[in-house]
Amino acid sequence: MLRILPASLVVFMAGLGVLAYYSRAMLYNEARDKAEEMAWRSSAHVTARMERACLVASHARDAILSLRGTEKGISRESYTELLKDLVRSDPSIFGIYTAWEPNAFDGRDEEYRNKPDHDDTGRYIPWVARAGDTVAVDPCTYYLDENDPDSDWYHGTKKAMHNRAYDPASWEFQGGTVTVVDYIVPIIEDGAFSGVLAAEVEISDLQNEIKAIRPYETGFAAVISGSGVVIAHPDDSALGEPYASPRAGDILSAINDGKVFSLEEKSEMLGTDVLQIYVPVSITGTGQHWAFLVAVPLDKVFAPVHRMMWAALGVALAGVLVLGGMLWPISGKISKPILNIALLAERAGEGDLSITRDEFEVDTRDELGTTADALGAMLKAQREAMLSAMDAALSTNKRSENLAALAEETSATVDQILNMIRDLATSSKENAEVLERLNTGVGRIADGAEASSSSASEGASVAANVRSLSESTVKSMGSTVESIEKVRRLADRSRTDIAALSDSVNRVTQFVDTITKIADQTNLLALNAAIEAARAGEAGRGFAVVADEVRKLAEDSSRAAGEIRNIIGTLGENADNSVASAEETAELAKDAASEVERARSLLNEALKAIVTINELMTSIANTSGEQATSCVEMARAVEKATLESSVIARNAMEIKDSAEETSKASESTALEAEELNTLSLRLEETLSFFKLEGGTRNGPTRLPPVAKSSRAKKSAR
Repeated sequence: MLRILPASLVVFMAGLGVLAYYSRAMLYNEARDKAEEMAWRSSAHVTARMERACLVASHARDAILSLRGTEKGISRESYTELLKDLVRSDPSIFGIYTAWEPNAFDGRDEEYRNKPDHDDTGRYIPWVARAGDTVAVDPCTYYLDENDPDSDWYHGTKKAMHNRAYDPASWEFQGGTVTVVDYIVPIIEDGAFSGVLAAEVEISDLQNEIKAIRPYETGFAAVISGSGVVIAHPDDSALGEPYASPRAGDILSAINDGKVFSLEEKSEMLGTDVLQIYVPVSITGTGQHWAFLVAVPLDKVFAPVHRMMWAALGVALAGVLVLGGMLWPISGKISKPILNIALLAERAGEGDLSITRDEFEVDTRDELGTTADALGAMLKAQREAMLSAMDAALSTNKRSENLAALAEETSATVDQILNMIRDLATSSKENAEVLERLNTGVGRIADGAEASSSSASEGASVAANVRSLSESTVKSMGSTVESIEKVRRLADRSRTDIAALSDSVNRVTQFVDTITKIADQTNLLALNAAIEAARAGEAGRGFAVVADEVRKLAEDSSRAAGEIRNIIGTLGENADNSVASAEETAELAKDAASEVERARSLLNEALKAIVTINELMTSIANTSGEQATSCVEMARAVEKATLESSVIARNAMEIKDSAEETSKASESTALEAEELNTLSLRLEETLSFFKLEGGTRNGPTRLPPVAKSSRAKKSAR
């Protein structure tokens, strides 16, 4: 019984392991959800910072574009002061800078060469930044050489022509070093690139916020750009450096796709495994994404499970010791009866079913007594079952012998019937084939006669139709001659009308020439008026507008007159062509009338021949119809005889198939009877293994084997 203790301990530990597994999974999911929620909440602050930079840069750009569109425009000094005011009024912005293409701002680059806040190019490139309590201005640098990687802030935006956010960069400014993130917008006028304007966000405040995020006391957070550069991190030395991770490629792919990404890896900064959650940070207006990272130390996450495991293990060991002390005195009273039951079960397994209830030597009313009663009853039931099985085996052997003899007699009878049916089927099949060939010949004769009758009838019908059509055609030709004469008269009238139209077109052409001359003179006068208005200066500006409109009207009139001239020319050519066509139509109508009259005479001659053909075709159709009727009656008689012979042959074949199936069934029955006899003998041999009563084993009762029939042997082979 003491063997139960190790098993109990194993079961307890297994249950504890399952509990620990699900507890770890629950804590892991909870930590993951908490880290993701923290990352989303914190990423909103980063998004707000960049949205603020986007608004400042966009408003500053829109303001200068609006002021440049006014009549007076805006000077460089005024716009620089406007940028200073923006930096002073918004503490979240470290600086604002703008850089313009050569002479794109005001066309005065030459005047501003080497002036304050300018370099030797004279281009408008102020960098306005916070310097303590004041705002300072310096010219921008690294913008001239497009092949210089440091000039990508200018030339990269020029090529992209859309908003961009840049990775952190450190600059020397006013004797100090600052680290900022730039949000740059292009300045586009009339579809052309004029320059850039950018707002800078210093990340020192963001660094402080990141350092304050400590999930599970020792965890940390970070911000990473889409190119893999660290924007904010608890370790100041990591700023601006590539983010170090074995899975950096997968992380950057997820960041740029705007997806949440998670992984487990060992943190060099914490020296332990951490769960890292990366959530996307959308940079407004750029299509770029950063990632906000929250790293959770797994040793802190699973600490409650570890404490629970150690406590449960101590309780389990104490419980095993207490249970062992309680079971030790009980085990001796139970082990001897259980051993005796095991020995008796071993005897039963060796085939001895003569064991009685008294041999178990258990007189108690507890679980052991109940077990002994059940085993005794089971052995008694098995003895009775074995005796019944032996009787059944003897009876089965007798019946299988009788069944085999009967199957042999049935098979012989079926063979005789099968031979007779085969002969009948062969004869019926031959008769059916002869009648079928006869039926085919008669059918062909009937088909030929019927086809001849049908063709003759169709020929007579066609001849009658042709006769009717010819008569109608002769009548129609008379009307056609009259219609052709009317066409000739109409063609003469059309020729006269079109000639008159051609004269009218020539007169309209003269009017168009006159309109063209007037439009040219008007255009010349408008040009002279515009020149005089320009000499008059501001006082002649209104008259210049009127003169320009008159000039446009003259040009439109000249253009319209040209189009009318082209149309009139085309119309004149068409009129000449129509006159020629009308004359040709009249000649053709005259010729057509002569040809139609001659065709009418020929049709009258053909009509007489068609009447004779119609009478001959009618006579042929009547004779062929009588022949087809006789052939059809003969074909029906032969077809009926053929069908009856086919039915007889088919029935004979079906009877033959049924007889063959019966023969096969008889053979199968004989084989099954022999197999049944063999199985009954095997059953007797198997039952002889058991010892039932009297202390001896029961030998099998041998019966003479059943002789196999000749048909059964043939099938067996």
